Amino acid sequence: MLFFVTGATGFVGSAIVDRLRSEGRRVVALVRSEKDVPSLEEKGVECKLGDLSSPRALAEAIGGASRIIHAAGIADERAPLEVHGWVNVAGTDNLLKAAHYQGVRRFVFISSADATLDGTPRRGHNENRGLSTRPIGKLGRTKKEAEELVATRFAREIETVILRPGIVWGAGDRLFLPRIARAAIEGRLRSIGDGKNFIATTHVENLAEAAVKGALREEAAFGIYYVPDPEMLTQRRFLTLLTSALVLRPPKSGWGLGMHRMARRFGRELGGHGFIDAMRLGLSTSFDGSSARSRLHYVGAVFADEAAREIERWVNEIGGIDALLALEAQVPGLELIEEQKKLALSEEFR
Repeated sequence: MLFFVTGATGFVGSAIVDRLRSEGRRVVALVRSEKDVPSLEEKGVECKLGDLSSPRALAEAIGGASRIIHAAGIADERAPLEVHGWVNVAGTDNLLKAAHYQGVRRFVFISSADATLDGTPRRGHNENRGLSTRPIGKLGRTKKEAEELVATRFAREIETVILRPGIVWGAGDRLFLPRIARAAIEGRLRSIGDGKNFIATTHVENLAEAAVKGALREEAAFGIYYVPDPEMLTQRRFLTLLTSALVLRPPKSGWGLGMHRMARRFGRELGGHGFIDAMRLGLSTSFDGSSARSRLHYVGAVFADEAAREIERWVNEIGGIDALLALEAQVPGLELIEEQKKLALSEEFR
């Protein structure tokens, strides 16, 4: 059985590749740059250079794979909405077309719990709860659109699995963790309100477990699954775990969500958090993971204290806090999608 993985050098995709290889699975990875090839080949992964811009090129890269795990995407809310749309929606559509052309049996899509983040609390939500309004963030809006494509585009020909993780965290994070570190160092880090609300987190290795099981379990087909961590954390405990792992001061109590909403109107951030991060952290959130446990046989073996120790070890290995800050992912700009836009005018699978 051959697995095709997108986003294989990213935070989530690399964890999925590691999980697959630890189980002895054959993996082909889609990579954007030749510099990423050696590290993957050392793991025994076959690499195909390319991106999500061309269905035809993707079909060639997929080759004889029977399982696709689509982990590539734009998660940074600071990126333009157009970039989110072209990568998260159009890119997913291109991959679906290529998968259909090659007769892929199963397509696992790494979505986000932001697909249901509408600015209200989500306590005990399961996959059957709908939205009264559209998602409030760029990631949420585009992931929701992509979910609809995945579920309907080739519903009779491809078995689809959609995973909705909470706040994805762990060693190797170059987006959320460096921002927390920078805010703490600069003395700006605050909780949202008193920080006593529960939040939804998903450790990256737990997400990798769910992704691989979603690709393999027969009963997982045609399902949408929230993938929460096995223990519920309050916002304050989560932020304190991170700052403790980074050997930085824990956050003080900060402004409530009302102030964050007001600050957004003036283009300001409070407490070291962008507006969408403030919503993720400040709104009471818990997801019912029973569907993932019953149909994926999802366990979620990584617990919070262990994960925090792993972050501390990783930061020490890379050279400390300064090295972490230097690794912070750059905000994706419009140049990322120029080639994709050109190709969209010149080719299409029908």
